[in-house]
Amino acid sequence: MKLQGTKATLTWKTPFTSKEKVRGFRIYEKDDKISKYWSLYVPVKPGTTQYSTVIEHLNPELQLHLFCLFILRSYCRYKEYMFVM
Repeated sequence: MKLQGTKATLTWKTPFTSKEKVRGFRIYEKDDKISKYWSLYVPVKPGTTQYSTVIEHLNPELQLHLFCLFILRSYCRYKEYMFVM
């Protein structure tokens, strides 16, 4: 994770260990510090293995625990990355 002022850029790769295809990624903040029930969905793009998203209007004084869940085609989820700010 890269923090610049009030913007955080998250970068991750698609997992290659899964037997099922990933249909998207759900970014969420564990402690509701961004806002209650905040999350962000990033859909998979065919042929793309590296993903990035920018979260704006963050308070740089807060420590955030951001997680990236890989959403599988069967709707099972598993945690892969944790970003700490």
